[in-house]
Amino acid sequence: MAHSTFDLFKIGISPSISHAMGPILACERFAKPLITDDLLTDTVEVKIDLYASLTLNFQSHATDNASVLGLMSEIPDKTLADDTPQLSAMVKDTGELPLTGECWIYFNLDQHLNLNYHKNILNILTV
Repeated sequence: MAHSTFDLFKIGISPSISHAMGPILACERFAKPLITDDLLTDTVEVKIDLYASLTLNFQSHATDNASVLGLMSEIPDKTLADDTPQLSAMVKDTGELPLTGECWIYFNLDQHLNLNYHKNILNILTV
């Protein structure tokens, strides 16, 4: 019986570590302080801005799903890769996101995920 390395080792939710791990951890690190700073219940909207190469293959590399999962505090070391499609579909189907897994907010990928194809993050940081 033939096996692939990908059958044996599931690294994460994406074929590209940099395009999934970076956004999932960045979004989780954004959301986590909302609890410790007592801002979670006051948060009604969150927007995600992606730049440069993260925008070019965001769907095929699951950057959009990784970002959403990070806001839900679903990080790779505690979330099974097999569970991620259902979690992402729940947000897309309901239009609601459990921010940090605790507080539900309205979230629509078309409205809340901004793809800045023509902006380079380095240019933005130096302005």
